[in-house]
Amino acid sequence: MNNLELIKNSIKELKELSTDSEAAHIFEDELRNNILKDIASGKYSKEECQEFAHEVLKTNKIEFERWCA
Repeated sequence: MNNLELIKNSIKELKELSTDSEAAHIFEDELRNNILKDIASGKYSKEECQEFAHEVLKTNKIEFERWCA
């Protein structure tokens, strides 16, 4: 499984978690952090990095409460 497929699977998992806002928010933060680390590593092409970022930004459309204490 390549990274783009992993990201898409993680987004599916996030959708399943969306009924628990706290768990979903934590999961989303961790997913985005991991993607940013991958992008910053320099081991992926510009096109791959753009695909990763484009895909992970789709999480904005998943409805759950995002708040910080």
